[in-house]
Amino acid sequence: MTKIAATPLLIVVLSAPLFAFAEAITREQALHLMDNCQAIRPEKIARLKEQEIQRCIENGRAADYCERYYATLGQARNTNGDYSPGLLWDEPVCKKALAAEKYFKANPRKSLYQR
Repeated sequence: MTKIAATPLLIVVLSAPLFAFAEAITREQALHLMDNCQAIRPEKIARLKEQEIQRCIENGRAADYCERYYATLGQARNTNGDYSPGLLWDEPVCKKALAAEKYFKANPRKSLYQR
């Protein structure tokens, strides 16, 4: 076997383990993943918000100003109506949930998403 002919075979053989660990997600599991994501994000955002409020107060601002200023931290919609990316969507459970949700919206007849 020549080097050129052996290369595709080698690629297939070496990539086989990657497909063996593919994760299948059902529609119900995708909903559960999104619920988990929605539960994790507010907890972590609350901690970040508290840190930012404390930093703001330490910088000489009034506490009520800092609380109002950081009231929408982490949310996708700001108080002025503009949209900004929400925080912590890059958590692993959120990434899985978003990928599955995107797949199921694009493929409404499918019941299984292969990662």
